[in-house]
This record gives sequence, C-alpha cells and structure tokens, in this order.
Amino acid sequence: RKLGAPRYRDLRRGQEPGRLRHYRHLPLQIHLLRDSVGSAQQSRSPDSVEAIRGCLDRSITAGITLDQLAARYFLSKNQLIRSFRERFGVTPMRYLMIKRLEAAERLVESTTMNGAQIAALLKFSSPQHLSAAFKREYGRNLRQNS
Repeated sequence: RKLGAPRYRDLRRGQEPGRLRHYRHLPLQIHLLRDSVGSAQQSRSPDSVEAIRGCLDRSITAGITLDQLAARYFLSKNQLIRSFRERFGVTPMRYLMIKRLEAAERLVESTTMNGAQIAALLKFSSPQHLSAAFKREYGRNLRQNS
C-alpha cells in the first residue's frame, strides 16, 4: 500500500481516508479563528480606545511602556498607535507626556515639592528632562506663572 493512499475499509465505511480524517473539524477551527480575529478588531472600537486612554490617565505616575499597553489590550504597537491617533489626534505616548506635564504644573502650583521630587513621581529620568519637556511643550519654564 502506498503511503497516504486511502485505505479500503475507510472508503467502504464512507469515512474520510487516512490523514484527511484529522481535518474534518477544520471548518469549526476556521470559524473559531475568524471569531478571535473579529474580537481583536473589536478591541479597536471607540470603547476600547477610551479604555486605553483611561489606562493612560491612571498611569501618569507609573512607568508604562507602549509594549505593555499593547499587550494589555491585545494589539500590536502599530495598531494601538494608529487607532489612538485616529481617535485623539496624538500618539498614546505623546498623550501620556502631555498628561504628565499637566500634572507637573499642578504639583508646582499646589505643593511645596521641588523639581527632583516631581520628576521622580512622574517618572521623568531627571529634573532637567522634566524642565526641557515642559519648555518644549509650553514655551516657558515650569516655575513661571501662566
């Protein structure tokens, strides 16, 4: 008998021959795969992009990365950036930077914390990084009045 040739008893019983028998559930597997791809596409819905924004709002004092964010919402980094930018006009990391700078300004106005403490709290690498980012964004120093 040739390798892979249908066996007579399989054909006689009306069953799929040999190796093909293992593929009889393939339509179900394809259907399940389509459903899982569909749920991944649904994760880019406006509600999930809002959830991502909410996560970023809660992560101002946490050192969250784009990789962690993408993994949390089952998206690739490119899908995450594209859907977030379509909805809010900025990338997720840019949004997070703006929120951190706004928080830094509020902390300067309402607390007695110094620049090093604020930078450490908001996960900037140094007080100089915080000052430079603030000046780039707003065109003035962090300690200047509006």
